[in-house]
Amino acid sequence: MVPRTLGMSKAWKAVPAAKACHAFKNRNGYWPGRPEIERSANGLPGKAACERFFGGCTSAEIQIGSEVILAAEIDS
Repeated sequence: MVPRTLGMSKAWKAVPAAKACHAFKNRNGYWPGRPEIERSANGLPGKAACERFFGGCTSAEIQIGSEVILAAEIDS
């Protein structure tokens, strides 16, 4: 049996996490939610990073948090 992950995941920063979630939305047509976040090896930030940057792991929290972070990135 092969483990799903082979160690610690990368340390996410706010902008790359928001961009990864936005890219997921563009590919799939919907924002990621808890089921997608809990799966590993899908290019999305983990649960702790989502809670830290977006306030939670629901698709609504991820959408709002990502949009705020990316809007601030554009303004700077």
